[in-house]
Amino acid sequence: MKEIILEIVKLIIQAVFPVLAGVIVTWIVNLFREHIKNEAVLTAVKAFIDRYEDDDELKEAIIEYVRVKLDRWGIKFSRSEIEAMIDAVIKDLRDAEMASYEINEGDLQEPIPEIPVEDEPPLLTEPVTEVEAEPPVNGFDWKTVKHFKESEFYCPSCKNTGADGMNPNLIKLMDAIRENFGKTQITSGYRCAAYNKKVGGISGSQHTKGNACDFYIAGKGDTYKGRLEIIKWAIKYANENGLKFRYGYTVDPGNNGVGQGFYSDGVGKRTTSSTMGKAIHIDCTR
Repeated sequence: MKEIILEIVKLIIQAVFPVLAGVIVTWIVNLFREHIKNEAVLTAVKAFIDRYEDDDELKEAIIEYVRVKLDRWGIKFSRSEIEAMIDAVIKDLRDAEMASYEINEGDLQEPIPEIPVEDEPPLLTEPVTEVEAEPPVNGFDWKTVKHFKESEFYCPSCKNTGADGMNPNLIKLMDAIRENFGKTQITSGYRCAAYNKKVGGISGSQHTKGNACDFYIAGKGDTYKGRLEIIKWAIKYANENGLKFRYGYTVDPGNNGVGQGFYSDGVGKRTTSSTMGKAIHIDCTR
């Protein structure tokens, strides 16, 4: 795995040359697609991308390494220019990874259920035995939720919310968000492990634990500024009501998928994603 990661870093270093960058990026992506079925290659590349995006020390080390190399060769680029070039390669690798999964846009949205047509009730020939309802998962009762149904958080693949159900703190927070901002569409709620892998989610994603969801709010969520306002409102509400907000982020499609994430204490961090679009990600601890 180290050898593969080193080769990727070498390719990133080469990609800072403006004349060859486009050609090299295309070659990397095509090479990646050729070997996408090789599980070892896929795992290594995914691990590198995730570490680069999440590990600030690693990112700074790579940027500084590239800067020093270029400086020795008499090529001058600013830190921000080098970072932008590396980010372009990372984004293309991420896009190539996602392209391999053949995801349909409909997979990320809750289908509109058909409304059954009521027929005349049948004549009862035997007495009806009442069936006792199953107890709520983890003591959480969806009847207490004002604005959502559990089905809105179903995994598109297995059609449920997992053995542990959705995190009550998350649902209470989402209920408050819909109460305050209006119609809120859940674009991704619970994901079983297989579906999470299909859509390119990171291993151990909070979605697979029922602790996270992605959502879209028409109007307010159509601008990057509006989505940041929603996240900051959610942090404030969660902190005031003890809902254990952990992390929330959104991306700016107009800025190569680079956006901002915020922790419960409001401290932001830079984040990237090739699939979020206008959605917001929020997760809570139980």
